[in-house]
This record gives sequence, C-alpha cells and structure tokens, in this order.
Amino acid sequence: MRKPQLLFIAFILFACFNVNGQQDPFLYSTGRITPTFNNPASFGVENRLGVNMVYRNQWDGMERAPNTFAVLTDFSHEKDDHKIGYGASYYYETIGFMYVHSARIVINYGYTFGENEIYVGLAPGIFHVVFDPNWLPPTSTPDPSLPLGSDGSFDLDAGITFRRNNFFAGLSSTHLLTPTLTYINFQVRRHYNLFTRYDANFNEFKIQPIVIVKMDGTTSTFQLLSNISYKQDLIGLTLGYRRSDSFIVGAFSEFYNFNLSYQYGIMTNPLNQYGKGTHEIRLGYNLRK
Repeated sequence: MRKPQLLFIAFILFACFNVNGQQDPFLYSTGRITPTFNNPASFGVENRLGVNMVYRNQWDGMERAPNTFAVLTDFSHEKDDHKIGYGASYYYETIGFMYVHSARIVINYGYTFGENEIYVGLAPGIFHVVFDPNWLPPTSTPDPSLPLGSDGSFDLDAGITFRRNNFFAGLSSTHLLTPTLTYINFQVRRHYNLFTRYDANFNEFKIQPIVIVKMDGTTSTFQLLSNISYKQDLIGLTLGYRRSDSFIVGAFSEFYNFNLSYQYGIMTNPLNQYGKGTHEIRLGYNLRK
C-alpha cells in the first residue's frame, strides 16, 4: 500500500478516536484561561472584565487536521460577600469533514467566607454539528452509511470553583444532557473537567504549576503545565506535557492588561512522523481584580 494511503488511514483512525473519545476541544496550553472556557463557575472569578481569543492549529501539515477558533468574554459584579459572574463563549472546530459550532451564555454566583471563595455556575447554549464530505472520483455518490447534513440541540454545562489565596480549583461537566443529534446520528458525550493551579510568588518571579484532567466516562487525558513569569507576567515561559499527544513549550506576555501568548506542541502521538506540531495563539484583554 502506498504511503499516502497509509497516512490517510492512520489519520482517519486517530481522528475518529479523538472525536468519539474527546469531543470537547483541548485548548489553552498556558492553562491561563482554561478554567474559564470549561467551567461556567470560573467566569469573572479573576477578571472584572475579560475578552480572549484563541486559535489552535493541530498537527500542522496534515490535511483536514483539527483547527479550532474560540472567543470568550467574562465580567463580574461584587457586593459585600456576594459575587456574580457573567459571560459568553463561542468556539468553532473543524476535523476531517466535521464542523462543530458551540455557543453559550454563562452566569454564576459566588460567596466569600474568610479567605475562601466558592462559586457555582451554569451555561446554557447550543451545540451544532455539520458533516459535509467532499467525495472524490471514482465516485461522487455519498455513502448512505455515513452521516451527512447538520443538526443541533440545546446544551448545558455546570461547574463549581473553589479559591483560597493563591490556590485555585474547579470541577465542571459539559454537555450535561448528552443531546442526541438524530438527523446525523451523532451522540454528544458528557465530559468532566478538573483544573487546579497554585501561584507561588518569589519576589519578582511567579511559578504556576497546573494540572488539567478531562474525562468522558470512557477515555481520559491530562495535562501538566508550569508557567514561569517575571514582573507580574510581563514576560513568561510555559513548559508542559499532554499525555499521549505532545510536549509543550511557549511564551506569554501581559502588558497594560493586554495578553499575548504562543505555544508549540511537539507531537508524541503516532502521527508525529507526518505532522509538524501544534500551534496555539492567544490574544486577550483582562482587567484583573
């Protein structure tokens, strides 16, 4: 069998595993806005106002590899010991001939007692999937056994967040209602997300060890990160590892509340001989509390 055919089969098998096993995109290699995207209880916890955009090009160099664009905004209102966070998010992802749109609005409520803060949040929204394959000769007739067309459904996420001084932890579940997109015979799986972070300050330096775990009841993956920054994130370095996928290196900077970061994933999965790695760029504005 020729090499292009082997490459195509390998990509399809690997992509199908990722689509069925982890339908949510695994974004944000710095981990700096990961909780905000995956957990509605973390919107507005650290920001009075935040707007962030992320573009991720996975397995660069491979045709129809996953590409994701996401934008989210969050803000908060505080009165005495009570806090309310609001926000909205949207992401668009392509993988193979599948296109995914997800949009949601977010609200959470937080309460402070002593040095502890606890938040609970909900995020209703819409999840929409399109299957639009391009059929090549010798046939241009769609295979009736494969999905074709589009369908969408109401979606719901929920989460809880705990914060104490420099420690931050969150647990959330996305796609709580596990909607079924009947027209294209597509089942959306419920996902569980765990995020922990600690900010260790050493004079003008800061180190943030981060652990991220994602599960869907069948498969799981985790990501270990460490952000090392200087002078209140004026400049920083990211090092990390995502299980069975990549080693992560990157840099970030925050100045006048604007944030810019770039991360590169050095592939360790079975497609590393074909792809050129994964690129991720983030641009944001975050007015911290």
